[in-house]
Amino acid sequence: YELTEGAWAGVIFAAIGELYNSDSPLMEKYRQASARIAPDERASEFFLSGFRYAEPLVEGLRRAGRDLTTETLVAALETFDGFQGIGAPLTYTPTRRQGTRAMFLVRTLADGTPERFTDWIESDIDIEEAIRRLEGSE
Repeated sequence: YELTEGAWAGVIFAAIGELYNSDSPLMEKYRQASARIAPDERASEFFLSGFRYAEPLVEGLRRAGRDLTTETLVAALETFDGFQGIGAPLTYTPTRRQGTRAMFLVRTLADGTPERFTDWIESDIDIEEAIRRLEGSE
């Protein structure tokens, strides 16, 4: 925002996970942890992505149990049915490998603060099917 000298105000963009200023209890937990562990780290989209992408892996590992193999991890991930961390809700099945098709919209306020203004919006486009069609393997 500062880099654009305020030109970012009013911009609407898509987000795939909770904003750093979200009042979600999980986001509050991550803010407290980051303040304690990495107080000099700037809370950016890249910073939050670490949490967002680690959450489902950690949960998948937990569900897979102690006898971890590729197969048990995949089977555990396939139990996700709307798994919710700070990212979009995730669902995996033996035939659905794109965990989410969701995002929400955010607008930037005059002071540069991002403000979420929609719920999760989910696309009904099946990416796997679109790729098959593009490759001509339909």
